[in-house]
Amino acid sequence: MANAETIKKRASVTARRPPVGASPGTLIADPAARRSELRLTLMSPDTFETIENASIDDVNAHCHAWPVIWLDCTGLANIPLIEEIGRFQPASAGAGRRRQHRPEAEGGFL
Repeated sequence: MANAETIKKRASVTARRPPVGASPGTLIADPAARRSELRLTLMSPDTFETIENASIDDVNAHCHAWPVIWLDCTGLANIPLIEEIGRFQPASAGAGRRRQHRPEAEGGFL
């Protein structure tokens, strides 16, 4: 007779919750969290560039010069930085722009 396979249980995770009465969306830093670091990757059809230890000012300085930017944040220890990323909007975000209707985006390729 074959032995039954042992199933390992996951370690219990203790959720860190904001204090009772805190505003919705309140962020709580875990004391054991990694230090927050930003890496900015700038991309175009011809080339790409990566900036290690970037800042929000770097993002604002490069967002108009590159067609695609990718901001990678590792570590959630710096709550003010995470809040700043959440509030970030480039200076010309939405200025004079409207969402365009593209039929190919609704289920087909051209």
